[in-house]
Amino acid sequence: MIRLLPEVTNGVISFEAIFEHRDDLVLRPNQRVDVYLRTARRDSVLRVRRGPAIPGPGRHDVFVIRGGSAVRTRIEAGVTGPDYAEIISGLAEGDEVILTQLERYAHLSNIPIN
Repeated sequence: MIRLLPEVTNGVISFEAIFEHRDDLVLRPNQRVDVYLRTARRDSVLRVRRGPAIPGPGRHDVFVIRGGSAVRTRIEAGVTGPDYAEIISGLAEGDEVILTQLERYAHLSNIPIN
């Protein structure tokens, strides 16, 4: 359960997280943890693993393997999390996407692959 506090300070919204299993031995008083909040959820969407080529929501040029080449393709990413990004347009199920950043090839429309 999460309870949002009614104040925003310097653009930061405070919240409290209440754990279901508060008696878990890994939890200690004043422990700091990283928390990822899910602000949206969509079912039955096309998604790909996140990487430098897809840093977050918006339009991005990625390279997709098609035949013997990596073809530059404009995609639009929607809801993103720490591991996956929703793909709104530009890809189809089964496409193989190069997730690393290929800045030195940004001027090319395709890259031959051996």
